[in-house]
Amino acid sequence: MDAVILLQRAHAADLTVWAEDDSIQVQGYPTPAALVVIETIRQNKPEILAHLRQEPGQDSLVPWMLEEWRRVSIPDWRRILRESVTKGDKGRADYALWMLTEVLFDPEYEEYQ
Repeated sequence: MDAVILLQRAHAADLTVWAEDDSIQVQGYPTPAALVVIETIRQNKPEILAHLRQEPGQDSLVPWMLEEWRRVSIPDWRRILRESVTKGDKGRADYALWMLTEVLFDPEYEEYQ
């Protein structure tokens, strides 16, 4: 089974999976669906370990998780920035702008980078 698909299934089952030395660690609530995924991970250990050990720049779940974090966070930080500017809270506005430009890399604020 493809490692990416299996790790996506683990994510969907609210499982956290990581490599530790020569073993695979799994954390999460053992629902029936999660137990099926865990067993499939065991059966595909070499492929999963190889995928988890890849460099961050290679195909992995890290970019997907980062994009999801951005998708969820950017609207909130935009709102915080607008509210802070309206209220004149410079410290909070500066922090929100920093989050949007230096951490989340919001394309709407590229000119500030």
